[in-house]
Amino acid sequence: MKFSLSAQDLKRALNTCNEIAPATSAIADEKTGVLIRAEGESAIFMSTDENLAVRVEVPALVKEKGEALVKCAAVATAASATFVDTDDEGTLNNVQVESTAKDTLKLTGKGKFTKHNKNFPLLNVGFFIETPEFDEEQATLFPAFQFMDGLSKVSHAASNDTSKPQFNCISLTLSDNEIVFAATDGVQIAEFKKAVEVKGLRGSFILGLKFANLAAKLINPTLDDVERLQIYQQEDTFHLRSGGTVLVGSLINTAFP
Repeated sequence: MKFSLSAQDLKRALNTCNEIAPATSAIADEKTGVLIRAEGESAIFMSTDENLAVRVEVPALVKEKGEALVKCAAVATAASATFVDTDDEGTLNNVQVESTAKDTLKLTGKGKFTKHNKNFPLLNVGFFIETPEFDEEQATLFPAFQFMDGLSKVSHAASNDTSKPQFNCISLTLSDNEIVFAATDGVQIAEFKKAVEVKGLRGSFILGLKFANLAAKLINPTLDDVERLQIYQQEDTFHLRSGGTVLVGSLINTAFP
């Protein structure tokens, strides 16, 4: 595998995946990994934990297609600390990413004062569970700003106690002409209603607070009407896409208070 991409796209993709990838695992290091795949004109980055998965696709110049799995925290931290987005004239810097004969993933790019090479040991790709591709045929288009605004209006009321899933969540209800967000920690409750024409997906969904917080960070509120936020439900999972980023979360199987 060998490809190049902008330093800022590389860091954004890795840091997004690092939001989800576990820092450690008692089962296998592969659980802490980020899968990097080069194909066509894109580089795809994926990570997952027990309840969440993310897939980030960014433009890339692919010289040799392939894939590699490396420890997410290590590569994300190193890339952010080492590579700079632009040179002194404001031109975007690129980073070359390639797998080597020594079973490492090598990143080569410009730092603040000099060029850097960073190497990371490869993990076993076979142990990694991929983030599913987004199914556009099932998706409902939704105004990105309104979705993000609703999450921000109620998330403060949810409990941060993960042992109480009925409170560590956001309730989302979609009807023909209204969207309702709600959250509670058992004492306080917040509800936000917005009149909006909803086409497609209907119903009530309980999203984990971590999923909701990540969605609020990943959504691009400037998406135009053609590239609005896309969402759908598939069995017990909720799928959301904003631009080139796909977030998949397990729906909370509990009654909202």
